[in-house]
This record gives sequence, structure tokens and C-alpha cells, in this order.
Amino acid sequence: MSRKHRDKIPRNNREYESFLDALAVLKTARNLHLPRSAAAEIEGVPEKTVERYTRSAWRKRGRDFVPKLDDTMPRTIPIPGPGGAEVLEIRDSQGVSLIGKYWNARRKYLRTGDYSELRQFKNRRIPGTKRLFVTNPTKIRAQAKAGLEPKEFYAPWRIVHR
Repeated sequence: MSRKHRDKIPRNNREYESFLDALAVLKTARNLHLPRSAAAEIEGVPEKTVERYTRSAWRKRGRDFVPKLDDTMPRTIPIPGPGGAEVLEIRDSQGVSLIGKYWNARRKYLRTGDYSELRQFKNRRIPGTKRLFVTNPTKIRAQAKAGLEPKEFYAPWRIVHR
């Protein structure tokens, strides 16, 4: 009988930095269609660290481990809230990707005034919540003016205790 292994959850800032390094390896492997060992070498991260934090995101193919198309690793990321960015744990890589696309569309709107990319998020729920994405241009500008935009996607939100 096989045992299910869980991904290690970072407990402090040093472990969180290792987790971010492991995510960078996963991203490189997905973008360049590489096995885990080659992506870890490119990123300069020990393969053991990658396995420790992102084990569930890989599948074995022959002698190599290749990334799955999506995963359920928990990530703490900012989501838009009425008072600015709030931190939420998302356990779905597709949900994280959708939130990332939203932040990019929001930044584009604030930079250029082009609302076209934000339209796809109108009346759409934030993954893992019951809230809708903020798409009202007036609210977005007000939040940006108040300095409520996150500077980075992952880094400032170190550890969120449950």
C-alpha cells in the first residue's frame, strides 16, 4: 500500500524563501517543458528542496519527474478586497493563475486606462471565496490612489497562520 506524501508547508521566512525557490523551479519546468532535475539545475535550487515543497506537482515519467498541468499546493496570495489587498490561501494553481491575470489586467488599466482586459472578470468570483473581483473603475482608481495595491505577488505575504 502506497503512502500519500504531503507537501511541506513553510513555517518561517527561511522555509518560505525555499518554497518560493521551489515554485520558481516548477514554473521553469512548466514553461520550458523540462524535467525537475534540469529545471532545478537552471534555477540553482537543490532537487531535494524542490521535492520537499512541491512534491504533489510532479509525476514520474520514466526516470524523470515532469510537472503536472495543474496542482493543489497551497499558496498565500493577495486578493482584492474593499480595503485593499488581503491575503488568502489558494489551493488550486488554476485559481492562482486567474488571480494573477486579474492583477495584470488591473495594473494595465491603471497604467493605460484600457479597461478591455478587466471586462472578463466582471461578475466573476475570486477562487476560494464568495466575493466578486473588483472591476468598477472608480473603486480601482480609489484603491490605487490610497496605495492599496500589492507591490509583489508572493513575497510580502510571508506566512499566514490558519
